[in-house]
Amino acid sequence: MQNGGELCRSHFQGGKGTLSFTVNGTQLPTVSSDSFDPITGGYNKGRLHNIRKSFTFNGSKLNIGVKLTYAGTLMRANLDYIAISYPRHLVMPSDRNLSFSIDRNQAVLGGAGTDTRVWDVTSPLEATRLNVSVADGKVAWNSSFGAGVRDYAAWEPGGNYPAPAFVENVSNQNIHAKSPLPTW
Repeated sequence: MQNGGELCRSHFQGGKGTLSFTVNGTQLPTVSSDSFDPITGGYNKGRLHNIRKSFTFNGSKLNIGVKLTYAGTLMRANLDYIAISYPRHLVMPSDRNLSFSIDRNQAVLGGAGTDTRVWDVTSPLEATRLNVSVADGKVAWNSSFGAGVRDYAAWEPGGNYPAPAFVENVSNQNIHAKSPLPTW
């Protein structure tokens, strides 16, 4: 694995501190962005802190260690998430339904055909079907939206999709405690 991408996002309230990371027991280099300053002022409820690390990984198991070192009184420390990203081939899965994000305006999706539809869904209220070219079991496209991360959805009409199903009737719950209960 290369280009570890965004490794973690954390949220701190308190004194000065530093985060350090290990991957499978090997310490990753510490840089200035691994440190955060104390928070002052009574109205500040913390500081969001994003850290990106890149590393090379070979193997089938990934153990990530996170260590917080701080000075003073730490009132609160939250680790929101750790996200691992790595380069891979973009291929349509067997259920014929795929959602993904990429940071290029040109892309190729393997395992696809003439029935494959690709939409840019970065803005859900303005989803846009893309014009794709089909060749050799792949679809390719150029996005006119320019640089930046874009969200896409690809699917085929014959795919295996979840569908709503009737389970049971639900009686009036009177959630506003109106008395007497209205009759519909």
